[in-house]
Amino acid sequence: MGDPLAMRAKYMLERGFYPGNDNPYTPIPLDWFTVYRVSEKEHAIIDREDWRDPEVTVPTSSLLNPYFPLTDWYAQRVGKLRGLDSEFVRQWIQGLDGGKLTMDTPVATRAEQLADYGWLNCFECLCQLDGTYEIRDRVRAFNTVVLVNLLLNEKFQLAQWYEKRLHGAHDELCDQLMGNTQEANMLRLLDRGPLSPVECQLEEVA
Repeated sequence: MGDPLAMRAKYMLERGFYPGNDNPYTPIPLDWFTVYRVSEKEHAIIDREDWRDPEVTVPTSSLLNPYFPLTDWYAQRVGKLRGLDSEFVRQWIQGLDGGKLTMDTPVATRAEQLADYGWLNCFECLCQLDGTYEIRDRVRAFNTVVLVNLLLNEKFQLAQWYEKRLHGAHDELCDQLMGNTQEANMLRLLDRGPLSPVECQLEEVA
């Protein structure tokens, strides 16, 4: 999986503007920031070009929020660390031109990319109200749920996990169909009543 939250956060931060920089309205160069996960609950943000600021941590739960305005949040944190008035920073943020970037759904997007490998837009991944993610296979009409802690594991092999789930569901369906067929045949025999002499001989041969 890698770390789609860190990748999205880095992308957003490098497109933001921050008070206290030498030229706060100049676009941020690429690789200015480093973002990585430090625990199950937090990600760290490092400004590699300005060592005045200590490492800043942001809750992973915030990065999972599609509407979280990370650049505004970081600007407020940076302003506080540099001793700037919070009201000044708030007004400064409001005065910036352009639309506001939000975290969106990087985990779902990454899951779709990995599941879609070799296919063409056959998968859809949606975040559920309980925090889990549902992967929908449009070709096979098969849906399965994956826990968010698995998707946040950088070493998680989504494609292999999905194949196992798919094969397991296929085997379960086959077992159900076979069971239903045998049950249906038994019911048909009971409904027919006594076997004829010829059918009795066939049963004995079988």
